[in-house]
Amino acid sequence: MNVEIKWIESMAILALFAAIAGGPAYGAPAGKSSVKVFIKQPYGASYRDLLAEVKATCDNVGTLFPALQGRPVELAGFVWFQGWNDQYGAENEYASNMQHFIKDIRKDLHASNLPFVIAAMGQNGSKPAAGAMLTIREAQMAMNDVPEFKGNVKAFRTDVLVDQAAEALYPTWSKDVERWNKTGGDRAYHYLGSAIWFTRIGHAMGAAMLEMLPKP
Repeated sequence: MNVEIKWIESMAILALFAAIAGGPAYGAPAGKSSVKVFIKQPYGASYRDLLAEVKATCDNVGTLFPALQGRPVELAGFVWFQGWNDQYGAENEYASNMQHFIKDIRKDLHASNLPFVIAAMGQNGSKPAAGAMLTIREAQMAMNDVPEFKGNVKAFRTDVLVDQAAEALYPTWSKDVERWNKTGGDRAYHYLGSAIWFTRIGHAMGAAMLEMLPKP
């Protein structure tokens, strides 16, 4: 889905577009059945699809966003919000994979200092993260401490932005479906389907990106 936002004050136009489908994992998933499925798919397929989506959007930006017709296109930033599927066997290599991913994205999109925002895993909500989830969250947050990423990569925690009303209702949601549908709407791995939680995360993504972008 493509979304267009106009900044009237600066006469600039910001186009946001999703470049990868939900549910990707950096590493191969564990378990016999999932491995069989994974092996049938070419390694790196999701990454290549991401690059193809970005290129196709940039090449056809005038059609997709009429207000940008005839204007030069610049990639201003990249947002990453992922991690769940890497809990199942790839959590210990996540930090290394994340660093390589950032470098590869910048190289392949020809944007050597592309600002990169990472919304770290937070499905634990108010409860302490543990196990593989904690490992991945710490790996994501560790990108803030990589010397070459200083000032151009920003990771933040999403669990601290939890919608506590949805979290409190979730354990017994089936007893009051009508109320639940007005509060959440999904399982914990999808942040309870809470519009409040997702909105908070979205605002935090934008704020983190603005910290790294040049001031007008």
